[in-house]
Amino acid sequence: MQCYLIVYVEEIQRKKTCLPGIRLRSLMRVYSWLKRRVMVDFRRELGPQLEDLRSKGLFCDVTMIFPQDGRKMHVHRNILASCSQYFRSLFTFNMTTSSHIEVEIPGVTYPDMESIVQFAYNHKAKLNANNIESVIVTADRLNVLGLLKLCEEFLLEHINTDNAIGIFKLAKYLHCRSLERQALGFLMKNFLVLSTCSNEFLQLTPEELGQILRADDLIINSEDHACHAVVKWVDFLPDVRSAYLPQLLASIRLGLVSTATYNTLMHKFCSLPTDSEAMCLLQKGYELCLGCREDQTPRLQICQSLGNPMLRPRVPNEVIFVLGGWSRDGVCADMETYDTRVDKWYENVNESFEHSLAYHAMVTVDKVLYVIGGYTTVKYLNSAKKFEPLTKTWSEASSVHADPISNCSLT
Repeated sequence: MQCYLIVYVEEIQRKKTCLPGIRLRSLMRVYSWLKRRVMVDFRRELGPQLEDLRSKGLFCDVTMIFPQDGRKMHVHRNILASCSQYFRSLFTFNMTTSSHIEVEIPGVTYPDMESIVQFAYNHKAKLNANNIESVIVTADRLNVLGLLKLCEEFLLEHINTDNAIGIFKLAKYLHCRSLERQALGFLMKNFLVLSTCSNEFLQLTPEELGQILRADDLIINSEDHACHAVVKWVDFLPDVRSAYLPQLLASIRLGLVSTATYNTLMHKFCSLPTDSEAMCLLQKGYELCLGCREDQTPRLQICQSLGNPMLRPRVPNEVIFVLGGWSRDGVCADMETYDTRVDKWYENVNESFEHSLAYHAMVTVDKVLYVIGGYTTVKYLNSAKKFEPLTKTWSEASSVHADPISNCSLT
């Protein structure tokens, strides 16, 4: 039945027509699911049989030689060619009148090739902390994209503050953009712990550290932490890394650094010439910091100068939402957010609720804000709506089964 449906959908794809009353989009979803299911069943049933043939050396037509390990491996060329364009080209180039060939791949070890072959036959691989780096490099080199994706998933599942920088560097080296992006996100989210506790932090290049410090999404409680991280990184190899100090200081919001940290920095780098680029940056940031206090100008007002990179606040990682409630004019529908970093409330006029609301409950789940029940000055509600801050959109959620409610609580 599954195979008949797959053939049917492939036919209507070709003809661009569908039976009356059947939605093509829904049918395509079913088709995609069934195709994946059939492939999984196919691999589950056929994979162990092919592996059994290989282990017994039956019908194998390729012998892979590993001189450095003094070992050989017997495989079926069709199986390897099916999972890698590299093997397809290799075996095509080595086509001879003989039904059996021997090949050697320089630089590839027997254990790593065993992981490649295991994936080719079973779409599985035995990955662990000891072999993951060599396996992912080999998978990338031999263009085994399925195994490369499996390795990326393994690294993301096991990423922590001890190995995150290493994973980030490895992803950059292999041009695994998705892995690199997610590893970088982990670095920015855990920068404070990484910069103080991780041994890998000192192995960052100046370009990599500058990339992290410039990011608006970097999560730190204050710019003082960024300054301390730069000092620690430079102190590891001061003779070499002092040259990168201006580049790194320019990546920090120096206008938001505390006077206590400035005093530490001035004392630390007092040997620098007063007209050096690094000292000029520190002096300019220090003047901005003092001007905020001497003029008694609210820090918020200065922080809103987004045109000045020294004063631009970073994107907050925690925001307080307030919706509706009672005001002087009665029940309102206004939404406001509070940014703890700059101590400011923001009105979100375009994201306000569709009508006035009070006595409702609010809760966040997976970065989505849910509003349940409440009172509109006309009636009590049992409806639920959700707001997605990333897209700034409201949508309906399933209604509560109970009667219209207010003053409810959520945990």
